[in-house]
Amino acid sequence: MLAKNKIKVWSNNNLDVDIRQQWVSHIGGHAPCQFPRDLGFPHRHSVSNLKEMLEMIQTRMSNSNSYIQVFSDIQQQANVYDTCYIDIDVEMPFDADEGTKQSRYKQWEIAIEDAHWELKKYVWHMEKTYDANLRVYFSGSRGFSIYVDFEEIQADWGAVVSTIKDTLRDASVNFDLVDESVFEKNRISRLPYTLNWNNMEKRGLDPMFCLPIDPNWNFDTVLSEIKDPTIQKSVERKPETNLVREYIGHRDRTGDYESKKLNTNSEAEVNPEASLERLKVLMELADFIGDGRHRILHFMLVPALIESGWEDFQQIHEVCEKFIEATGASYYPEYYKHVENSIPRTLEGPPGSKGHWKPWTIETFLNKNPELLHHFDASMLE
Repeated sequence: MLAKNKIKVWSNNNLDVDIRQQWVSHIGGHAPCQFPRDLGFPHRHSVSNLKEMLEMIQTRMSNSNSYIQVFSDIQQQANVYDTCYIDIDVEMPFDADEGTKQSRYKQWEIAIEDAHWELKKYVWHMEKTYDANLRVYFSGSRGFSIYVDFEEIQADWGAVVSTIKDTLRDASVNFDLVDESVFEKNRISRLPYTLNWNNMEKRGLDPMFCLPIDPNWNFDTVLSEIKDPTIQKSVERKPETNLVREYIGHRDRTGDYESKKLNTNSEAEVNPEASLERLKVLMELADFIGDGRHRILHFMLVPALIESGWEDFQQIHEVCEKFIEATGASYYPEYYKHVENSIPRTLEGPPGSKGHWKPWTIETFLNKNPELLHHFDASMLE
C-alpha cells in the first residue's frame, strides 16, 4: 500500500497524496522543538524525531487508529503554542445491528449534515468577526476537527483556551455541537489521511479517512469528497490571524494573564539597516517561496518596510506586489486585501507598547521555512 513517498489512499481513483508531508504540516514543520511528542494507536508511544514519527505511523496505520500529540513536550514545558483544537461532533443515532447498511449510512449522513451546518456557522463567524483562517478536517466518523492556527506565542494555556472559548460566546448564533471539554494542552488528535477505525465499524459501517476539507465547501461536496475524493486537499496552516495575539494582549492589559509573542521585542530600537537586509533576502528567495506568503507579508515584509521608514501605504503595496509576483502568484485581490489590513495592525503594535510590531529576524524566517535553507547564502546579506 505504501509507495516510497506517497500512499494511494483510495484504490478506486487516481488521487495520490504525499501523505508524509501532510503529517509534517499537521504538526507544524521540521523544527527541533516539535519533538519529543506522543503518538497514539491509541496507546501512547513517545517519538524523539521526525524519522521515528513517520516510520512508526506508516508501520501501524493500516490496522490502527493514528493520533499525535498536538504540542510537543518542549512546547508544553515552555508554554509555547501555535494552534487550538476544537471538535464538532454528533451522536450516532443507531447501532451496528439496526436496519440495513444502506439505512445506517442514510442516518449517518443526516447526523453529519447537522455537524457540517454547525461548522459553517463557526467558520462564517470567525471569518467575519476575527478575519481568522481555520484548518478543518473531517474526523472520519462523527464530525469535524477545527484548528485555529495563530503565530507562535508564549502564554499561559488557560489564556489561549479562554480566548478561543470567547469566540463561541460573542457570536449571534449558538454552537450546540462544539465539545468544550477537550481543551487539554496534552491532548492527542487524529492524523490526516489515516483511517478512523473506531466509530464507523462499531456501527456496522466501513471506516473512513480523516480528511482535510475546505470549510467553504457545501455539504454535497463534503459528502462526495469524504467518500471518494477527487480534490487533492493539502494540510495548510495559515497563522496570519491576529486573533490570539491581539486578544490575549487585551487580557494582559486587564491583568488577567501575562503573555508575550515570541521573537517580538516591542521596546527594541528601530533598526532600518537590518530591515533592509530582510527585504533583500526575501527578494533573493522569492523564486523558491510557494507557501506561507500571507504570514511572510504580515510578520516580515510589512513590518520591515515600516521599520525602514516607509510610511506611504501605496509604496508599501508596490513593494509587496513586486514580492508576491516574484513568487509566481497574483497580488490582487487576495494579497492586496491582506496587506491593507496588515499595515494598520503593524503600526498599532503590541498592546500597551509605544511602537509597531517588529519584523521577523532572518533566522526566524528561515526557521519557519526550513525548505529555503539550501537556497540561502550568506552573500545575500552583503
